[in-house]
Amino acid sequence: MNRFRAVWPIVDETIPFPDLCREANAEIPRLAAQARAHLTRVGRFLIAPSDLVPGSGRVTAWSLVYEAPATPVRRSTITATSERERTYATNDHRACPRCGIVRDARPASLCNDCEPLARAENAHEAAA
Repeated sequence: MNRFRAVWPIVDETIPFPDLCREANAEIPRLAAQARAHLTRVGRFLIAPSDLVPGSGRVTAWSLVYEAPATPVRRSTITATSERERTYATNDHRACPRCGIVRDARPASLCNDCEPLARAENAHEAAA
């Protein structure tokens, strides 16, 4: 199963969690479209230390993370407008099996963001 993940830095820590989620929820359809992901179910929000969130940029101490199951959008449905996008859409790019982000990757390999998370999950499951 593929996953879609979006990350926002939490700049103002006084804003309540439901308000942060409401603000971020408005951006999810646009971000999923940019990532060429079709969300298959409703996801979940969580707050995590930025040091532990790949892709957070560690700009702030905490990050708001949204994860949801998703499927990659087929390349044939992508309308490429620029030369770079046409080249990208026709090259052999693959979706990360964990998050679904389309990247220049080997078949069945995780992206650089998901690889450390998967290793940590496997270590946690092995320790349990």
